Amino acid sequence: MDLICDTLGVELWLNRLKWAGLEKFQEAEKVAFQNNADYQTAGFAKTYKNLSLFYLMRAGHMVAYDAPLAANHVVQEVLRIYN
Repeated sequence: MDLICDTLGVELWLNRLKWAGLEKFQEAEKVAFQNNADYQTAGFAKTYKNLSLFYLMRAGHMVAYDAPLAANHVVQEVLRIYN
């Protein structure tokens, strides 16, 4: 849990964006992803066009420390999407 950069606050901020794709993004499904090491759910990703939001489980402000496998997944996914 991160009280500084919380998921709810990020979602509220995103919902106020002036963007033509906002409604489609809000309707987009959250897709679960797993850690390859233990196959537990590591988080969820929600994407529409050029906007992605990642929800990471068991991670606070120091994501790379708290959930290194999930953090690596996010980096790999961003590189895959935008390359």
